[in-house]
Amino acid sequence: MLLATANLALILILAGASAAITDMIAPLTGHLIGIGLAASLALLLRRRMALPVGAGLIATIALHAWLGLASCCGAPVATANASLTKVAHPMISTPSLTVLALNTWHRNNDFERLETYLADSGADVVVLSEFGPAKRSLLTRLRHVYPYQVDCASELPCALALLSRAPFEASGAGRIDADKPAFVWARLGGSV
Repeated sequence: MLLATANLALILILAGASAAITDMIAPLTGHLIGIGLAASLALLLRRRMALPVGAGLIATIALHAWLGLASCCGAPVATANASLTKVAHPMISTPSLTVLALNTWHRNNDFERLETYLADSGADVVVLSEFGPAKRSLLTRLRHVYPYQVDCASELPCALALLSRAPFEASGAGRIDADKPAFVWARLGGSV
């Protein structure tokens, strides 16, 4: 049963039939492979099935714990005086454009904090995902900072917004196909 469950989960990941299910299972791929190998070994050693399954589970968990602790890169250190981490680049004579892409999380209900963060970000263009109907009131409140806006936030399956300090020559929102992800787009006017 354990082997069948692990194999079914791996097949779902590879098939990609249901994006929501595969997105939830994909981070567990290594665990599922370890459990599948342990269950396969247990089937080969029918007399003592509990020993290889238990050893396999312990080895899988231990390996993943070690990989998590021995990761090569730590999280970036947040600076206390800046809402955005800034990286120094050589001066370029052409104008620059700062873009902020932010997942606002559907369950995030701290609208005041989100509004303050976006208003103080200093970004020229902001792309917001998971920006559903509940957050649409923020668009009006941010219009003084980002007067040019395009969104499809009224539809939960889309839930995107694009805000800009620079004017749009053209903009819109849509889908490539009915069952494909939605998008927002804009062509900025003038020199950026």
